[in-house]
Amino acid sequence: MSRDPAEKLDIAALIAQGSKLEFECELKSLSRVAPMLRDTRGNVSGRFRFHSEGRLAAADGRLRATLALTCQRCLDEVAVPVDTECRLIFAEQEPVDLQLPADYELVTTHGGRISLAELVEDELLLALPLVAMHGEGSGCRPQPSGESKAAGEPTQRPFAGLRGLMRD
Repeated sequence: MSRDPAEKLDIAALIAQGSKLEFECELKSLSRVAPMLRDTRGNVSGRFRFHSEGRLAAADGRLRATLALTCQRCLDEVAVPVDTECRLIFAEQEPVDLQLPADYELVTTHGGRISLAELVEDELLLALPLVAMHGEGSGCRPQPSGESKAAGEPTQRPFAGLRGLMRD
C-alpha cells in the first residue's frame, strides 16, 4: 500500500478527483482480522474507485486475499480464497430518510474521513465464512477428542464406591 493504511482519507477530495486507489497490504497489519487468522503471512490486494452516486459519496471496490483459517472439522489449516466486490455509500451519520441505491452498503465516516485499513478490514470480515472447513473430498476428518482413552487403559469409575457408602 503506498499510503499508511491507518491514514485518514478525505472522502470529498477523493470523489472530486475521481480517485482510484490500488493497494496491497500485509494481513498482519490488519488489527481486527489478524487475530482470526491461523497464519498472518500474506497480503490483501485490491482497489477502490471513488465517485458520486447522485448526491451521495460512493466507492466501488474489490479485494483479493487468501486467508489461513482453522478448519472447524479437523482443526488443521485451511486456505480460504477471498475475492469480493463491494459498493459503498459514505455518510457522516446514518440519515433517517436516506434511500440507498440498490447493492450499496452504508459506511459512516468521522469528519468526512475514513482509513483505507478500516474499509479493507470491514470487507474482509464480511467475506469470512461462518464456519471454515475444507471442501468435500479433501480427506478432512474430525479430530478425536482429547478425552479419548488409549487402548487397554482401564475405565475409571469415580462414583463406583458411592453405593456402598450410602448403605452404611
